[in-house]
Parts: sequence; C-alpha cells; structure tokens
Amino acid sequence: MFTRPERFDALLENGGIGVVQPDLVRGGGVTGGFDVARRAPSSHLPFAPHFYYAISVHFVSAAPTGWIVEYVPEYDIAPVLETPPEIADAIVELPDVPGHGYAVDPDAREGFEVSFDRVPKRHALDPSRRDHRRRS
Repeated sequence: MFTRPERFDALLENGGIGVVQPDLVRGGGVTGGFDVARRAPSSHLPFAPHFYYAISVHFVSAAPTGWIVEYVPEYDIAPVLETPPEIADAIVELPDVPGHGYAVDPDAREGFEVSFDRVPKRHALDPSRRDHRRRS
C-alpha cells in the first residue's frame, strides 16, 4: 500500500498495474488522491480510488480517467450523514453543494463521542518516564 503519490510513478511508467487505485486515507488524503489522479492519464489507466465511496465519487468524476467507485458496506458512512449520498442503478449522485457536500448528523454523533476528560497520569511521551529502549 503506497502512502505517497509519487510511489505510483514507477508502476505507471513500467506497466506494473492495470488500475490506479490509491487509498485516500493512507495515501495523502484529498491532496494525495488528486496528485495520483493527475498522474494516471499519462498511462491511460482507469482511476478507481480505494475506500469511502462518498468521497471517492468526487475524485472519479473529476479525474480524466475516472472509472469506478469501490463500495465496502462495512465502511459505509451514510448512516451518520445528514444527507447521505443517493445511489440509484449503481450510480452515486453527487451533491449539488460546495465541497464534498456532506455533514455529520448531530443525532448520530452520540454513538461515536470521545471524551478527553480522563487523561492518563503518565503518558507514553512523558519525559519523566524512562525510555525502555535507551541503553544505560
């Protein structure tokens, strides 16, 4: 799994892949995804980003060789969105608003809240802790 867009260059130049499929989470996010999308046309390969169809659909629609969006039901974010993406006949409809067009439903936040009220007494990066890897 590549974590930098430029890692695709050798594969694109040498015919090492048949589909350009960057992971938007691990590969630089929105910026990294567009960087990879800009590299794909030189090889005439289809562009199909991995993961999060609600965001990937924007990349595919904007990429010159955009092809398909991967859908993984276990990672579907639609249940926590105010206005989830609409899918009809295997086509994801893009929202007609600025940005990616999604907002988290305030009612859905309750099940995913994180509290930072309880902070551990000794944090792993606390300088008062002795680093067990350091040799005496």
